[in-house]
Amino acid sequence: TVPPETKGLSTAIINSGMSLGLALGLASAGPIYNYFQDWKMPFFVLAVPTILMAFVYQIVLKDIRPPKGEKVPFSAILKDKNLMLINCAIFCSLYGFWTVVTWGPTFFQTERGLGLTVSGLYTAIVAVAAIPAALTIGRSSDRYGRKKLSLILLPLAAACVFATGYVTSLTALVAALICYGLVGKLTWDPIAVSWVGDHVSATKPQAMGTAVALFNFSGMLSSIVAPIISGWLKDITGSLQTSFYLGGAIVLLGTLFVAFVDETVNVSAKKAELN
Repeated sequence: TVPPETKGLSTAIINSGMSLGLALGLASAGPIYNYFQDWKMPFFVLAVPTILMAFVYQIVLKDIRPPKGEKVPFSAILKDKNLMLINCAIFCSLYGFWTVVTWGPTFFQTERGLGLTVSGLYTAIVAVAAIPAALTIGRSSDRYGRKKLSLILLPLAAACVFATGYVTSLTALVAALICYGLVGKLTWDPIAVSWVGDHVSATKPQAMGTAVALFNFSGMLSSIVAPIISGWLKDITGSLQTSFYLGGAIVLLGTLFVAFVDETVNVSAKKAELN
């Protein structure tokens, strides 16, 4: 629904909703539990705004019909080198993210001595820091291209995930989480989504929904794998530190995948147009 030259910024604006919701959810879940002393209450309370959004969508949003054309078989998307490499990269990026988000509060509580409420707030720092960073970097990707920024962000995100498990002082921990918010999954996501949109628009626009669904599947697959492997490593080693180290290594692997993805933004043309 948006022109290609503002796709990165537009996706970042949409994605900031996830960052804001993640921050509010993580920050409020602990206090809600402490108030009711019932683990079910955070789910019940936070379900209310989720249900209300269905009514907002029905009233506010207009339906967008897909472009007409020859149907693209699913196999064609699976054979698209660029799309599959981005899918692999988003899995790697989100592996580190889900390690931090799902096991972070437990790690901070059991191995860093923080209370339940404070542990949730510490994890929420990632989402808060990501909002301005995503908007800035999403806009920059429209101007300078997706690939160059991806090759910078993913190694930095990997280092931050590693540092989250490595540092021991609270000051260093806050710094690591802020840095991860600035360069991590929530900041790279708008670039990845826009990158997929660029390639699909250029080659098979009538399969946009299917391609984005596969992209989302690849990312969410890590939400199953990362928590399970992290818990397994904790059972073996007695600590969650190894889980964060592995998470950082897998995020770094994502850099290798994006290195072989073709760029789609004509940087020179964009510069001239935006100037």
